[in-house]
Amino acid sequence: MMAVVYTRHGAPADVLSLATSVPTPTLASPPPPTDAAATVAHVDTPPTLLVRVAAVGLNPVDVKRCRGTAGLPFPRWPIPEIPAFDMAGQVVASTDTDPALVPGSWVAGLVPAGRGLAEYVAVPGRCVALIPERVSAVTAAAVPLAGLTALQVLGKLGVACPVTEVGSKRVDDDHGDGGGGGGGGRGGPDGDSDDTPGRNGPPPSSVLLHGGVGGVGSFAIQLASRVGRVPRVVVSVSAAKAHLAIRLGATETVPAGPAAAVAAALTATPDRDGSGPVSAAADFVGDGVPGLFGALHRHRSGTGRRGKDDRPRQVSILGPVSAQSAAHWFPNGVYPTGMGPFLAARAAPTTLRAWAAGVNWAPHVVASDGAAVGQLLEWVANGVVEVVLARVVDGLAAWHEAMEVVEGGHAAGKVVVRVWEGDGEGMGRA
Repeated sequence: MMAVVYTRHGAPADVLSLATSVPTPTLASPPPPTDAAATVAHVDTPPTLLVRVAAVGLNPVDVKRCRGTAGLPFPRWPIPEIPAFDMAGQVVASTDTDPALVPGSWVAGLVPAGRGLAEYVAVPGRCVALIPERVSAVTAAAVPLAGLTALQVLGKLGVACPVTEVGSKRVDDDHGDGGGGGGGGRGGPDGDSDDTPGRNGPPPSSVLLHGGVGGVGSFAIQLASRVGRVPRVVVSVSAAKAHLAIRLGATETVPAGPAAAVAAALTATPDRDGSGPVSAAADFVGDGVPGLFGALHRHRSGTGRRGKDDRPRQVSILGPVSAQSAAHWFPNGVYPTGMGPFLAARAAPTTLRAWAAGVNWAPHVVASDGAAVGQLLEWVANGVVEVVLARVVDGLAAWHEAMEVVEGGHAAGKVVVRVWEGDGEGMGRA
């Protein structure tokens, strides 16, 4: 098959190339046993579907993996390697027990092992969802990683965006069993622990989304305002893109910039609608610790609240991670011996800064979850959520154009590679 590969780490333009004789993935027969109750896949969950890829969504982490700078928890897989986690396409072979996932089905999802920028990819059935008829493969491929990240981060902040049964996918309220000890451990798929912001506290009446209208931000704005019904959604964004943030559901914007400057602008902004100061923040940039704490600390001082559950909340998707938030990126969802204390030590300065500022802070690492992707796609199909596309390029040979846009870091929305347009009943899905 054809696939975009790299045989060494470096800048995408220097190390990526289109190969024409890459072995097509295969499925084990019979498939290895899996936990039927689990809805979230680990990085080594055995694949049960072979999918002909119609479209691939690219993300900043794909560039980092290519450069070898993704860091923990993303494994540094042996090379040669194929980038991309997000895909949409048509099932051509299945050993999955789900009766809906049969050859001919159109599916989309986040592939934990990556390798999506190819003609075919093997993926666990629990990672994908059926694509609704009204959604194209290009649109569906833009949803998984960014949409899941936004949905899971908002959940940690206490914003209610309920995931219900979609198709044949069953959704549990809790997928994990907490933490682990020094001898290795297992964490929940979204990193939830007792100190996770929003787990027990009241839902926020106002949130700050620090990260503009990029892939994750464009989903987070809409989920917070249109699904979570948060009264006040503040977005840090450049002046040129502020109109897009407002159109997607932001109630107000503050100028993009370093987190400390965003916090200063926010504290100087009057509360126009009576929803109160910002009590929760999502950091999609990576400089929110301690930069955003100023605005959140002001909220705590103004309310006089002292309980742990009433502290302002902040979740970051870049920077230090915890063992619980990263467990699903280790084989079988178990982090190696000593990894828990090591990650805790790396996160200690951030944890202490948050504690000193009176902020309930937690990291987050996205988890692949087919049921949640299904819900996101239903919201897209029903017009609740709009997929913002920054660029769509045609063919695997155009990988360099797509990667260049992602690497630039200023795209509004998602970048997608259209691999195949389908035939027969699939015509037009891409």
